[in-house]
Amino acid sequence: MSARGLKTAASLAIIMLVAISVPVLADINEPRDYSEGMLIDFGRYDGVWIPAEKGDKTIAEVLDYSCTAKGYAVVKDSSGIPESINGVSNNSVRTWTLWTTPKDSGVWEKQNGLPENLYMKDFGFVTFAFSYEGYTPLPCVDAEGRCIFNDGTLLRAITLAPSCTEMYYAIHGIGGLVGTDLYSNYPVSISDMRESGRVAAIGGYTNPSYEKVLGQSPDIVIGEASIGGHLDVAKRLRSTNVSTLMLPESDSMDAICRNIWTIGQATGNPENAKAVTNSITAQLDSILSGIKNTVRKDVLLALGMLPSAFTSGDNTYMDDATKYARGTNIFGEENLGWFPSSAEEVKDRNPQVIMIVSESAVTTQAEYDEKMEWIRNNNPQWAGTDAFKNGEVYFFSGQAADVLSRPGPRVCQATELLANALHPECFSNPLPKYVGDDYRDYLTVSAGW
Repeated sequence: MSARGLKTAASLAIIMLVAISVPVLADINEPRDYSEGMLIDFGRYDGVWIPAEKGDKTIAEVLDYSCTAKGYAVVKDSSGIPESINGVSNNSVRTWTLWTTPKDSGVWEKQNGLPENLYMKDFGFVTFAFSYEGYTPLPCVDAEGRCIFNDGTLLRAITLAPSCTEMYYAIHGIGGLVGTDLYSNYPVSISDMRESGRVAAIGGYTNPSYEKVLGQSPDIVIGEASIGGHLDVAKRLRSTNVSTLMLPESDSMDAICRNIWTIGQATGNPENAKAVTNSITAQLDSILSGIKNTVRKDVLLALGMLPSAFTSGDNTYMDDATKYARGTNIFGEENLGWFPSSAEEVKDRNPQVIMIVSESAVTTQAEYDEKMEWIRNNNPQWAGTDAFKNGEVYFFSGQAADVLSRPGPRVCQATELLANALHPECFSNPLPKYVGDDYRDYLTVSAGW
């Protein structure tokens, strides 16, 4: 298999490992580090953490201190709840709301008490968030319940997964990155620096080497909490006073942006993280505006073309990207993440479009025709769908496969590729039925970094 094929196969293997992995729960008996301060959450991934000693101070006192420290004008109602902070004022959809977490948890709860009667020391974290119905404030802890804030001195970073690498790079560039997993290959400079030794290879996606990680003297190690090997290494590292950040799954656009925000906070670069999430939301808005009058199409999202190929259900980044691209995932109501599908059920649900993330390169018409012939002969159920009959089968390989299978800051590129395939009439350069490392040629809104 070619090097490109190996990289794509690795990406598909990573998705499948995540799909079948059982999260390892953090040891609830370990002490948790809760920093003292207050979060002002303006919404849209714009949150500001203000360090402040809790002492015997009330929430009202710390709110006043925090706003003064940041130069925010604040207007309160008669109960002491803000009506406006720094010019962001209540409206018919969003209002400033007080949220707190218990001392032993990072889970936000709406707080109905009066700020002047509530003491900071009685809670784990406190935020005033510009909330709407169903909103959850930005996180103050990682997936293990550990405080994400620091004093900005975490300079040497190691990432344990390709998605973590891409999020870190989008915020910081190459500066500070001293190690990655073997499969982090974007941007190309990451691979080049790993080959030259400038950035260390610290192991595979599921089995990072504790010794190699520790040998780089990192200030912080960033991984995924759904991978047991990451949690194991993180626990050992904390015994040597190395900071760790274990991210929850990036299973939606919102989760991706929250994880980018979290990395920015944990690595002392919140402004750059805000710029990244602002860019993502602006690009998504632009993509949506170009396809808003289109009719949604039923889509099968598959990793490969076997009759039992892993397909996307609900709670995956690909499902969410398809919704943004004005498609309907035929398995979108299945709350299973990535799961092995039934070919008969695919036929019964009869997708209008099939999107295949391919581990082998599909870069010529001959290679595309060969794949289609394989489906015709070996997967007759898929061949019986409207998508196959009408030639609406797309193959994504190489870097395009990574974009679609890797939740991270390239989410807008994935969404635009999907939207182009579903609604080619809305694009000046319609997507061919196969796309690989040339995927950027078909991007207009989300060229990205």
